[in-house]
Amino acid sequence: MKPAPGGPHRVMIVDDTPANLELLTELLEEVGYNVTAFPHGGMALRAVEKIQPHLILLDIMMPEPDGFEVCRELKQADSCAGIPIIFISALSDSESTVRAFREGGVDYVIKPFQREEVLARVSTHLEIAALRNRLEQTVEHRTQELVSAHQQLSEAHARLHKLDQLKDGFLGMISHELRTPAHGILGSAQLIIEECDLADDPQSYVELFRRSSKRLLRLIEDASTLGELSSLSAFLPEAAGRSPATAPPAAGAPARTPPTGAPARATTPPAGPPPAAAQRGEPGPAVRSKTASAICGTVALAEVLGWISNPAPTLDLDPPAIELSVDPTLKPESVYLRGDAALLRKALSLFTDLASSFSLRQDRLAVTVGRLDDAANPAVRVSIELDRLALSASEAAEFFRLESNVRGSSYAQELALGPVVAEQIFTTCGGSLALQKGTGDGGTLDATLVLSEREPDGSADEKAPA
Repeated sequence: MKPAPGGPHRVMIVDDTPANLELLTELLEEVGYNVTAFPHGGMALRAVEKIQPHLILLDIMMPEPDGFEVCRELKQADSCAGIPIIFISALSDSESTVRAFREGGVDYVIKPFQREEVLARVSTHLEIAALRNRLEQTVEHRTQELVSAHQQLSEAHARLHKLDQLKDGFLGMISHELRTPAHGILGSAQLIIEECDLADDPQSYVELFRRSSKRLLRLIEDASTLGELSSLSAFLPEAAGRSPATAPPAAGAPARTPPTGAPARATTPPAGPPPAAAQRGEPGPAVRSKTASAICGTVALAEVLGWISNPAPTLDLDPPAIELSVDPTLKPESVYLRGDAALLRKALSLFTDLASSFSLRQDRLAVTVGRLDDAANPAVRVSIELDRLALSASEAAEFFRLESNVRGSSYAQELALGPVVAEQIFTTCGGSLALQKGTGDGGTLDATLVLSEREPDGSADEKAPA
C-alpha cells in the first residue's frame, strides 16, 4: 500500500483493547499515516479538538462512553461533525450495523479484520473526505464570487438608476424651459412676418414659419408627454415583460419617489411590456393626471370606435375618411378597454395620421377591429393595411424607438415624436403598437387594446393633451 497522498493524514484510533490499538497503529503507520491512539472514548473526545484528525477508527463495545455515544457527541460538535468515522467491532448483526450508520458512521469493519480491507477502507474514505472538502471550498468560492458579482451589479444598477433619474429630470426641465422662450421667439417672428414686405413669395415664408412653429411646439409637448408616461411606467414592476432598465432598483439602489399628484399603484397593473428605458423622458405636470388614469381607467369600446371613425386632426391636413369594419362577435356597448379616454383618443388620432402617412390614398383608410384571443391578456386589435411603407423590416421594427433616425427619413417625418407618443400610450395602457412589414411597400399598422373587467366610472369625453 502506498503512503497517503498529499502528505501524512492524521488518523485517530479509539479501542479499549491494547492489542487492537497496537495492531492498527502499526498497520497504518507502515503506509505513512500519522496515527494517534486512545484506549478510552472520553480521552478521545477531549483530544479531538486539538488533533483534528482526518479520519477516526472507532470501536463500539467500550466502557462508557461506548462507540455509539462517542460518535454521537462528535457529530454534534460543529468542528468535528465532518470527520469520517469507521466503526470497528466484533458485532456482526445487522441491527448494530444499521445503528452504526444511523449514528453517523461512514463504514463498518467487522473483527477480526483483514489488513488490506482496513487499508482500502481508510484510503477510500480519506479520498472521499478530501473530495468533499474541495467541493465545499469550490462552492464557497463560487458563492463569494456570485455575491461579489451581485453586489457589483446592484451598484451598477443603482448608478444607472441615478443616471436615469438625472436624464428624466433633464428632459423634463429642458422641455419645460424651452416652452416659454419658444413662444416668445415664435410670437416675435410672427410679428416680423406680418410687418415685413416679403417680395418674392410671402405666402411660402408664412407657410414655412407656420409649419415649423407648429412642429416645434408639438415636439415640446410630445417630449413632456413621453416623460410623464415613462415616469409612471417606472412604478409598475409587476408588468409582464419588464426590461432590466425598468425593473425595480436592486438592493442599495435609491427608491424612486412617485411624481407629485401621481396616484398609488393600481392593484391590477396593465399587462404587456412597458416602455423601453431608452424611450423615456421626464414628466410634465400638464398630463400627469392623464397618465395616471391611463393605468387605472376604463373606456367603452363603443366610444373608442367613435374616435376611430372621427379622428381628431393632429397635422395641418384634414383627417382621412374612415371605412370601419368591426368583428361581429364584438359587442361595443358591453366591451370595455383599459386606459384613459383623453390619452387613448390622442393615441388613436396619431395612429390614423401615421397610417395615412404610409398610404398612397391619404384621404381614406380602411380600419379593421377584431378580437385578439389571448388567455392571459384578452385584447382588441385595430389594424390598417398600408401600401406606402417604404421601410425595411428592421427599420419598421425600430420605428417607435425614441432614438431612431428612421422616422426623420420616412413619410411620417412630419409627425416628429407623435408615433413614439402613441406607442407609449398604448403600451402604458397594457397594449402595443407595431408596424408589420409586408411585401414590397405593403404592411400593416397594428394597435392592441387590453380588455378591462370593469365599466367606466364616468364620462371620459375630455380634451386630450395637444
